[in-house]
Amino acid sequence: MTRSRRGAPSVRVSRGRARISLMAAVITASLAGCGAAPSSSATPPSGAIPLQSASYGMDVIWATVAMGDLSSPVNTFWQLLALKGAGWAVATPPGVATNGPLAVSPGPADGATVGVHPSLDLRFSPLARTNMPGGSWTTGVLPSGLAASPDALATSKSRHYLALLAANGGQLDESTGDLSAWTPLGSGRVLARSIDPAGCRIAALTAAAFGSGSLPLVGARCDTAHRVPIFALVSGSWQLVGPALGGVPTTRTEVLRLVGAPHGAVALVSVGRGESRRLVVVSSHGIWSRWTQSASLELKGASLVSTSVSAIGPVIVEMRTNGGSLVAATVSSGSGAWHRLTRLPAGTAVVADVPHRGLEALGVDRSTLHVWGLGADGTWRARQVLVVPIQYGSSG
Repeated sequence: MTRSRRGAPSVRVSRGRARISLMAAVITASLAGCGAAPSSSATPPSGAIPLQSASYGMDVIWATVAMGDLSSPVNTFWQLLALKGAGWAVATPPGVATNGPLAVSPGPADGATVGVHPSLDLRFSPLARTNMPGGSWTTGVLPSGLAASPDALATSKSRHYLALLAANGGQLDESTGDLSAWTPLGSGRVLARSIDPAGCRIAALTAAAFGSGSLPLVGARCDTAHRVPIFALVSGSWQLVGPALGGVPTTRTEVLRLVGAPHGAVALVSVGRGESRRLVVVSSHGIWSRWTQSASLELKGASLVSTSVSAIGPVIVEMRTNGGSLVAATVSSGSGAWHRLTRLPAGTAVVADVPHRGLEALGVDRSTLHVWGLGADGTWRARQVLVVPIQYGSSG
């Protein structure tokens, strides 16, 4: 196996196709990756997109959380959790070290596709796909690393895939089924040249999704924007389809989450900077000229810890206040006002909306997962404790 100057395995791509023979190198490198790296703290820097998240499939809820010793990058291991039935279970793909965050794309049916973000010495992203929680996995590889977004992967009903890479201001690749065969669809630089600069000055691409009809969609961050930076690939060309925002200033606008929906798409959008930053949710309805918009949620300097976005359910954001408290707020997709929740249990990593059970908080204490449910009286009560086997020192 050859190595680049930076120590990562060299991956050659010919006509957009990654060599399948590299899969053994991918697994070996991801298991052996170690070295200096930024902190793996579950709370991202202020302004960054949180990578702890919940995503919703047909009958399965998927959550990604950081576990282990979060003060040590080599002893932080991201876990994929799945809820189908009575309780949460570990569904992390085997054979791949997960020191880096996970991006998960639900579907079709009860399956999911998972990508590992680069971390430590790993400079590209292994992939894995399963048809159901606890089932067997099919592996693949991307030629470079996923962008730092929970929605860096997308899956259509016909098992076509989108992958948002970090290169070129965000590069969008597609696959027609083979997780090791990828073809470029566009990049932030390409879109910046082709889209009317008055509508959005693109800084980076931030999220990928398939809209209704398996239409490729991509979200972006724009330093100045008159409309929400959501773009659709229509008849071979990218078009700005996101709506104009009402009641919020025209300033830096970023799509934090983007998911396809039966009627189009749902997006969680950040507007503004610093203390003036706020969140809104927009939802399309059948045609891209019809959008609804939620009220805005003022962050007031709070940092985002996790997000939970459903195509048909509520959007939930978890925040850490300036005082260090963990709080959350929820809103119906694309409409209505935000509702703040009772203060979250200590260690909460993700809040999910569970059908017939209500809101559940997933909390992390090193290798132990705690699950609390929100009662009708507004108090959190313990529902489940799950010990996750973590092999400390295996990445060092």
